[in-house]
Amino acid sequence: MHPTHLKKGQDPLLSAVRCTMCCNNYHCTYCKKTFVNIYQIHSHIKQHISSAVPYKDVVIVKCGLSCRQSAHFHCCYCQSTIIRRKDLMKHLNSCQNNASLHPVTSPATAPEAASSPIYHNPTNCNHRIGRPAFPFRCECAIQRRNLFNGI
Repeated sequence: MHPTHLKKGQDPLLSAVRCTMCCNNYHCTYCKKTFVNIYQIHSHIKQHISSAVPYKDVVIVKCGLSCRQSAHFHCCYCQSTIIRRKDLMKHLNSCQNNASLHPVTSPATAPEAASSPIYHNPTNCNHRIGRPAFPFRCECAIQRRNLFNGI
């Protein structure tokens, strides 16, 4: 489960914990911002929650982490990222039927090495030399360094 997926009833303010690794501040779980005191981070997290998308038993918070250049939502059924809220709702409705086909891994369990390949669903492979690498719809092994260069 991605850190931006909350189970309904889960308190998002519990994620505000003082950092002991790099600084003494509070890091936002949903974006890259840091805050000096608990009141600032609580206010900030409430802003994230106010724009979150409730769907069935999950609340999907907009992600501002470095998984993509712009803020986006992560699908709770597959590894797709969607920018617009309206598009997310359409995607969730169509993707929920295929939930067993797409295991979702969180960034904590995803490979971090620069040369580790990423795998995708092989049924719709249409990658050719010179085509952009996104969006993936195949199970081609793609080196992370080639993601933005095309395949």
